Amino acid sequence: MIKFTCLNCGEKMEAPDSLRGEFLDCPKCDSREIVPDKKEITVVSVKRREANIIPKQKFQIIKSKLSGIYISKKSLAIILIAVVVFLYFAFTSQKSSNPPKNPAPSPRQKHYTSDLDNYFPPAPPAPKPIVKLKPQPKVVPVVKPPPEPPPQKPVVYNPYQVVSIGYMSYNLLHYEWKDSIKDIFGIKRPNAKFFVVELIVRNDDKKERSVPSFKLIDENGAEYGTTSSLSLKDSLGIFDSLNPGVQQRGRIVFDAPPHHTYLLKVSGGFWSSEDALIRLTP
Repeated sequence: MIKFTCLNCGEKMEAPDSLRGEFLDCPKCDSREIVPDKKEITVVSVKRREANIIPKQKFQIIKSKLSGIYISKKSLAIILIAVVVFLYFAFTSQKSSNPPKNPAPSPRQKHYTSDLDNYFPPAPPAPKPIVKLKPQPKVVPVVKPPPEPPPQKPVVYNPYQVVSIGYMSYNLLHYEWKDSIKDIFGIKRPNAKFFVVELIVRNDDKKERSVPSFKLIDENGAEYGTTSSLSLKDSLGIFDSLNPGVQQRGRIVFDAPPHHTYLLKVSGGFWSSEDALIRLTP
């Protein structure tokens, strides 16, 4: 019986004498080991065997796990040298078979080319192509109109106070509620109740102006116009013309429900955007 150790993992192995020189699989690492001729091989550690024993053996057998072929170190070195020599000769032969495309000119050729260069100067470089840029559309900045100022609230004046606005002036004299009014055609009765306002209107402009309209506004913002069905002798006619500096006294009548707080809205004129309010205390 021959006792030996696996060179790969250090496993102790045994084989009969009849298997000398044959290959045997290691039961631990499944590597194939050759059965030595000696009957017993001293067991050493794997690191010591790799460091001391293998370098001293000139014909130590190297095992290839992939192919299972065993080649000695000497044979492997010869094969590597042959491969290097083959690659070297193959490279040099390919280089000699392909001469350079632009060989260096001979001295005589160089002389002739230098003379030709003196007679024919080198051509100027080709001009760069002119790239035409497409005209870009002009960007017109968008000018936003200035924001409109918020509408100004009309100024509220106290009763019996002279109000000058636009090119007109107003002076409230008297106001009262009435159930009926007698005009040139007889007694007239309202739908709700008559509200009679007496005042003076004056033209402060330098040319003739017409008397503008009047409005009665309650606390809810509802507007009431003057009553046109009455024909009073002293009524203040709407659209009556007034010369510059001339004033007119008269009455205006509204048909409105009582029990409300009202404001009298007067205008600065037909061509004026100014308005004013006169408070009418109950």
